[in-house]
Amino acid sequence: MVEARKDAGDSGVHYWFLDQSGLDFLGCGRRTSAHDDRVIADRIAPFLSSLPTGR
Repeated sequence: MVEARKDAGDSGVHYWFLDQSGLDFLGCGRRTSAHDDRVIADRIAPFLSSLPTGR
């Protein structure tokens, strides 16, 4: 989907791959836990910071 949108000239669509290594999935119903949420936040923050804000 991202590739198709970019090919169509949409520069506002981005993709970030979630590396699940190190996640414990000990949340309710094998969902992410509070630990996992912190790990994911630490991983995605640099990606989000790199995105243009339009300012």
